[in-house]
Amino acid sequence: MIVGRLAEEGWTTPTELADALEMPTSTAHIYLKTMAEAGYLATADGGYRLIGSVTNFYPSPEQR
Repeated sequence: MIVGRLAEEGWTTPTELADALEMPTSTAHIYLKTMAEAGYLATADGGYRLIGSVTNFYPSPEQR
């Protein structure tokens, strides 16, 4: 769900992710932070985006 949203939107903030997936903002923040620490996400302008190698496993909307 999180990877799919990031692949579609390009980037997200914890608040936007929480609203989209109907979860507490604190939970979304923990998920995003954990994924960034594991090397799957990069931070940019207060949000998060998938790192290039991860996007190879999840096609963009144009590729579906």
